[in-house]
Amino acid sequence: MKNLSNINKIHLNIGEVYITQTPSVIWTILGSCISVVFYNRRLQTGGICHAQLPEKRRQHENCMKTCPVKCSGRSIDSERFKFVTCSVHHMLEQFHNYGIQDKEIDVKLFGGANVFQTKEATNTVGSQNIEMAMKFIQQHNLHLVSKHIGGKSGITIYFHSHTGKVFLKKHGSVPITLDFLPSGNRTI
Repeated sequence: MKNLSNINKIHLNIGEVYITQTPSVIWTILGSCISVVFYNRRLQTGGICHAQLPEKRRQHENCMKTCPVKCSGRSIDSERFKFVTCSVHHMLEQFHNYGIQDKEIDVKLFGGANVFQTKEATNTVGSQNIEMAMKFIQQHNLHLVSKHIGGKSGITIYFHSHTGKVFLKKHGSVPITLDFLPSGNRTI
């Protein structure tokens, strides 16, 4: 294993996006929030977001209708990356700026747990976050290579931006590595 002592270590908070071509380990703690991880092998470029809510709504419009300006960085809205649609759209735009095509991006998806007791087990914030991320991934024909979504407990993930590997620790367990989707494309 590569010596990690000289590698940047970054804690990703809610509502943050981090994109880099410098070897880094970015870690974050997830419950109902989700992280979408992008990785391009050719340029060894990695990106990760920590989104809290599915989409931004203003005057009953969904984010996708207002996103081209609000999410692109041309807006001074400091909360835009709290939303799945805005943060993932921004990441995709930045990867395009590096000359990376959609088909060259490996995507991993984490979080979206139902950590809060609710009367209804469906339509939780976590499930809405997952649904919005999956919708975006499918609309852009991105290559989903791994996911660990849903459940009832939080996780901590460690994204190695220079390799694309993600190490995951379920709260109350030992770390596991997710490099690919298990056979049958099931959620684990």
